[in-house]
Amino acid sequence: MTAILGTRIRGLVDGLLERHHVLALCLLMVFLAPLLWLAQYNYPSGDDYLAFFQAQNLGPFAATRWWYLNWTGRYSSFFVQSLFPEHRLWLIAYRVIPIVLLLTGFFCLFSFVRALFGRNFPTKNLFSLSVSAYVLLIGLTPEIATAIYWLPTNVQYLGAVFTTLLLFALFVSLGRAETPLRRGLHWLAALLLLVFLAGLNEISIVLFVSILIAVNVVHVLRFATLSRTGILFLVCSVPFALLSFLAPGNSIRGEYIVARQPSLTDVAVSAARFTLDLTATLLTSTPLLLVSVLYFVFLEHNRHRLTHLIALRAKVHWYWLVLFLFAAFTLGTVTLFAATGMSPVPGRVMNVLVYSLVLSWFTLMTVLFVDLTSAGLRFSTQHPVIRLLSLGGGVLVIVFLATGFDVTLHGSDAISTANPLRRMASTIKTRSVYANAYLDIASGRAARYAEQNIETTRRFRAANGQCVEFLPLSYAPDTIFVPFVKYPWTWCPWEFVRAFEGRHMKK
Repeated sequence: MTAILGTRIRGLVDGLLERHHVLALCLLMVFLAPLLWLAQYNYPSGDDYLAFFQAQNLGPFAATRWWYLNWTGRYSSFFVQSLFPEHRLWLIAYRVIPIVLLLTGFFCLFSFVRALFGRNFPTKNLFSLSVSAYVLLIGLTPEIATAIYWLPTNVQYLGAVFTTLLLFALFVSLGRAETPLRRGLHWLAALLLLVFLAGLNEISIVLFVSILIAVNVVHVLRFATLSRTGILFLVCSVPFALLSFLAPGNSIRGEYIVARQPSLTDVAVSAARFTLDLTATLLTSTPLLLVSVLYFVFLEHNRHRLTHLIALRAKVHWYWLVLFLFAAFTLGTVTLFAATGMSPVPGRVMNVLVYSLVLSWFTLMTVLFVDLTSAGLRFSTQHPVIRLLSLGGGVLVIVFLATGFDVTLHGSDAISTANPLRRMASTIKTRSVYANAYLDIASGRAARYAEQNIETTRRFRAANGQCVEFLPLSYAPDTIFVPFVKYPWTWCPWEFVRAFEGRHMKK
């Protein structure tokens, strides 16, 4: 009986593994569903009101120009914010853009994975790998509100990461484009994305340019010739990066943000230490190392399909990549610290650093796998240690995604007027992005947050540029509430713009 039961269980498991792409789709739906659902409760907050006020009075292009001259070179980000100068469309954008960002992000990651692994891999295998990577990536988000829901930062930071992935997917695909029309469309898309990326945030474009330089160097070492595509990407990206970096508004913003200008040595040392600390934190507080074992097993299982990847990385060894990634991330952090005076890194910036670092980690793991297998090592699941690590890694990933390795109860946070189920849901606190999203819905916090913001946006619209008081919010949801906006607060749009422009004119 036991043998028969064991055979049936193995048969069931084998059948499920054969339909892994169906399981992956279900996994994606289960984890993304609450994040997509919460978008209907999303509302503007904090700096949004000034951006909308300028867009309403100046129009999208003039407002973007005003920000470029007076505050920041991030022209793409502020152009997106200024695209909705009508009040109703502005509120709709807050519900639609998070959904578009989440779905587009998965498309960009899948495009990158497909371009990287090539046509030898079945699409369903790459789909399953992309789903696993995407769910883990979103689950590692340090601050989900500014990553997905807050318009000033979601496209500016996470949008930059996804744009970078799509650009590298196009970079690889250009070498495989079979017709002039296809190559032309790829180049047009790449050029538009390069212009867009350069105007999103400084760290992302610094990392992108650094990687492009490394790609060109590797190509010279590998083939003893220049990469035409790599050079053209670099030539196109640098001018737009300079357009963003040299914006008049950057120096004005720096006077408000930086209390003192630190020395270059202090900045470099702090940036290097920060890179090491962030890497150590990710490796010790998340199941990233065990997930790497699962990734090695995936690569081992598909070894026969990695011929082109092995040939491509013949001159790239893991230790050189470690040095490059450390230098690239340190350089990006130097840019940040030089601009902010080494103040604590905001959550919205941590989002892009964590995403970029995790994606770079798995690139490193791919190169390490090639190096180790070239030396004769194997990662078969038949090996007891590999099997144990794979099983443990799978279990820990599920626990991490469900809890964030932290679950507490806070009776004082219960919504007193809610039904018993909602009261119970409102007392549970976790560090899981997904669990918190479900809890925000089940507890009624998200719905109550939206109800309060209906009144807030009505008061703002009725004020017509005059001073308006934003009243305190109760039971703010963990997922969509921007944590550093303090209520109550009073906002005077016209007074702020006049005072700001007045100070600017005096200088």
